[in-house]
Amino acid sequence: MSLKEKFLEITAKFPKFSGLKYNEAWKIFQDAISKLVVLAEETLTELSGPEKKAQVLQNLNDFYDRVIGPIDLPYVPNLIEPYLDKFIKKSFLALADGAIDSLVETFNNLKIFK
Repeated sequence: MSLKEKFLEITAKFPKFSGLKYNEAWKIFQDAISKLVVLAEETLTELSGPEKKAQVLQNLNDFYDRVIGPIDLPYVPNLIEPYLDKFIKKSFLALADGAIDSLVETFNNLKIFK
């Protein structure tokens, strides 16, 4: 089973969300980051660190589109929401880039990844 298939299986269990605040959406996204980092380490053993990271980021991009993006932003007019959503997605992915490095370093230091 590929990383994407395993992650789709996990994210299918996420409940449907509506009207989340920014910090709540970020918490869900952080959970996805940590799950993907562990899955990538377990399943993509033949890839280098940067290649695994690229796979994780691609899956996070898809996760955002499927889970976070459809959530209605409270108090944001529908006319503005698509533009704001693009900005939020870019900021989440930029933050995820650093978070992945931090998680991998922490997991390596704790000897979770061997």
